[in-house]
Formats: sequence, C-alpha cells, structure tokens
Amino acid sequence: MALYYSREHISCYNYSTAANRIFLVITAKAGEQLDRVLEEYTILAAVISGEIKVSCGVFQDQIISEQQLFLVPMKSKVEAIALKDSVVLVCTFSKDIKLCSIFSIRQLHQDLPENFVYEFKILPFVPQLTVFFGLLVDCLKEGLGCIHFHQMKRDELFLYLRAYYGKRELAEFFAPVNSLKSGFREFVLATYPEIKDVKHFAEKANMSLSTFNRNFKDEFGEPASCWLKRNKAEIIRKEIQMSDLPLTEIAEKHGFSSSAYLATFCKQNFHKTPGELRAQFLHESDD
Repeated sequence: MALYYSREHISCYNYSTAANRIFLVITAKAGEQLDRVLEEYTILAAVISGEIKVSCGVFQDQIISEQQLFLVPMKSKVEAIALKDSVVLVCTFSKDIKLCSIFSIRQLHQDLPENFVYEFKILPFVPQLTVFFGLLVDCLKEGLGCIHFHQMKRDELFLYLRAYYGKRELAEFFAPVNSLKSGFREFVLATYPEIKDVKHFAEKANMSLSTFNRNFKDEFGEPASCWLKRNKAEIIRKEIQMSDLPLTEIAEKHGFSSSAYLATFCKQNFHKTPGELRAQFLHESDD
C-alpha cells in the first residue's frame, strides 16, 4: 500500500535525516558488506530475513540468522557481510533509554550473575517482535519517516523486550551498553541542530574548547568544525527544499547576514543557488 501525501511527509520539518533517524532498513545481497552505519552508534540490529556474519571487537565470525537480534556497542570495530540475501533493521539508542516507564537499561546491571563475563549474545525473536518488525519495515520502506514515529516505535520495541524476555537474559544482552562510560556522542547528536559554532558546542557541554575538540575528534574521527559544517549544511538544504519559508527568513535563522551570503554558502556546499535547490526538489517531487 502506497503512502498518502508523500510530499507532505518528507517536507515536514520533523522528517528524519541521516543524523537523527533511529531506524534504518539495510538490504544486502549475498556477499555484500553491510552499511558502515554499524560503527557509528550503539545499535540493536534485527535480521529480518537472510543470514549475516558479524565480527565485533574480539568476537569474530558470529553467524546471525533470520529472526535474531544482536547488539553492537558504540565505537566497536565491526565488520558484517551478508551470507544470504538479507534485510537487517537497525535501531540506534543510548544507555539511558527506558525499557518501560519505570525500568531503564541501566538498572539491568543488578541482574547480572556474580563474576559475569560477557560473551557475544544473540536473542531470538518472540512472535510479537516478528509481527512488530514486519509492519515497521513495511512502513519505513514506504517512506513513513517522521522522527516522532521513529521515537514511538523505539519505545514500543523496548517495551516488548521488557515484557517478553527475562531480566537476566536482557542484562547479559545489554551488558556492553552498561559498561560504556561516555554519553558524549548522544549529547552531540541531540544538541547539534541548535548549535551556532564549535565554541557554542563546548559551552553547552560545559567543557573548555580544547577539551571539547579533543573529545570530539576521539569520538567522531574528525574535527568538530568539519562535522558541524557538514551536518548544519544538510539542515539548511532540507529547510530550503522541504519548507515554504522565505529564503530571507532561512538566511536570518541560520546566522547569515543576507540572502546573498546564504546563496554563496549553497554554491560552495551544493553547487547550486537556494532557488535552484528548491526548484530541483519541486521538480523531482512532481515526477
């Protein structure tokens, strides 16, 4: 079934982008490497169909079959290859997320056995998750990408985990997440849309500029200024193409002293003027 009013959905300011989306459907043919997104976040991955081989840190050549869940901690060195034609659903999250309104992932550490040693753990789907994932993948493929929809579905997913798996089982599965020491990445991804420059970023993080830049380079592998420029540019492009705001208003909102400076910025980053970007999007939407 096709999505009604698709242009209204994708033009909404709350439509998810590469930086803030929570769910991602990855389709891979047998022999193909899976998208490198598996290294960028803490993720819960569900093999909807097919079979993949994952190497994550010290755990090498783990075989994940259809209807199984696995976890990849943030900053893990991970390689994944499809052994069969596969569909994998990836869900990003932080260690502060709640399994339900009164129980968070952090609380699971108390259910670990004494002298626990983590081994790569795989969870099989329960029937409720099979139905949930099937519907979610269909909706995402059809373009239902509102960030509020993503957030609601993540809450629903973790509620199912809370309801249909034992606490010890979940504690062992999420053990690597509870061992992570830093929420720096989560802070950056949640905060960057409102940030003016790197100095403002450091102030928000309550860090000196040098400490912030060092932490950022360690976490993201590139200078904060380069990362911020690229992702802010994507926000500006989206507002030009997917909103009806006057270009003068967009320029003022993002700190440009005039529309001419916005035009220069767009030419440097997208090789098109703001008017050309908007016209291009309208043309492609009408096709």
